[in-house]
Amino acid sequence: MKNRKRYMMSGLSPLYRILFAILLIFICVAGCLDEKSEQGRVIENEQNRGVVPVFSPARVSQQQTIEDARNVCDAVTQTLTAELETINIALRKGADYLVMQGVNSPHAEKVLSETRNASPYTYSPILLNHELIITGVASDEYAGIIGSDLSNQGHLQDAITLKKPVMGGLIQTVEGILATPISYPVIVNGTVTGVLSVLIEEKEIFSDAILMADPERRYETFIMQPDGLVIYDTDPLQINKNVFTDSFFQKHPSLTAIVHRIKNETSGTGAYEFQNDMSPDLVTKVVVWNTTGLYEGAWRIVVSRVICET
Repeated sequence: MKNRKRYMMSGLSPLYRILFAILLIFICVAGCLDEKSEQGRVIENEQNRGVVPVFSPARVSQQQTIEDARNVCDAVTQTLTAELETINIALRKGADYLVMQGVNSPHAEKVLSETRNASPYTYSPILLNHELIITGVASDEYAGIIGSDLSNQGHLQDAITLKKPVMGGLIQTVEGILATPISYPVIVNGTVTGVLSVLIEEKEIFSDAILMADPERRYETFIMQPDGLVIYDTDPLQINKNVFTDSFFQKHPSLTAIVHRIKNETSGTGAYEFQNDMSPDLVTKVVVWNTTGLYEGAWRIVVSRVICET
């Protein structure tokens, strides 16, 4: 076989030998390049498989961080706004029905059931008369509270006095659940004959909205009432603290300045410094916020991220 190859080569003219050699070189080089290209694709695929890019201060500018934080904040705001509007529509329809049928209508239970089922984040809808005595509940498990007097609750008093829907501040239910009450008055010929009220479970509605907007948890997000009360935080230890009175916030002047802006401005961007309890170094965070809510009640959605350490 070897002799046959030599014979074939010896039979070729010098020109064909040169062309044959060039062809062999080209085939070898192409094979090497193809192998390297394939290796590159494998590495790229390994890097991308199941890995979500995380913005780090060393790789991303402050402006990029702010823009991305704003996108997250806007997404959370839009989700919450849509859910609140769903709840608002259910309450309005229920109140309109009770205006026609009366708060003592045998169909009131149907209204309560439909209100409860309008959103996965609402529970314990109740119907009260004009004296704010509970006259109806959505399920038998709450039947024991019928007849209870809730006239000491501010949001219900406001619904009666102002004759308009009210979103109350954070309350803690008898079950120990943090919730926001929303109350819709039933008005017949200018007189409030009753109130349809429901609770929004804070933890679920906020955690779901944040998870949808920021599934990799790249940002810290909290929800604040304009009075400074933190009603939800991705850090559970911060929930139910007031940013204007809590000692942690008081120790950091630039943080205090930002939360005052958040109180007074419905949306904005800023930065603040604070000292981490685990380190003596000052940490700088960018912060972006926006607002949603119902009626005159408001939730400030605040998104922040560390950008550098000094």
